[in-house]
Amino acid sequence: MKRKITSLLFLGMLACNKSKSPDQLGIEVCDCFKKNLHISFPNPDTGEAEDECAKMQVNALQNFKSDSNKKKQFNKALRDCASPMIEKLFNDRIK
Repeated sequence: MKRKITSLLFLGMLACNKSKSPDQLGIEVCDCFKKNLHISFPNPDTGEAEDECAKMQVNALQNFKSDSNKKKQFNKALRDCASPMIEKLFNDRIK
């Protein structure tokens, strides 16, 4: 039941994505990954949550496949948002 509700919410978000800018979608995908970093790895929901974020990213890119400028804008927003998160994860593992 939980999966069905999650899937319905996810599909609802995708339906709304068409009106969002590439920057907004990039940040939304990044925030999804950030939110899921706090789920512990033995938790079976980890893979499902990451899959939802990845699907969100693929679907956002599909919206922009015919417009390379929007695709670049989306990727830049995602990269700008994710870079500090990746750097922090890397630094935390080195310590």
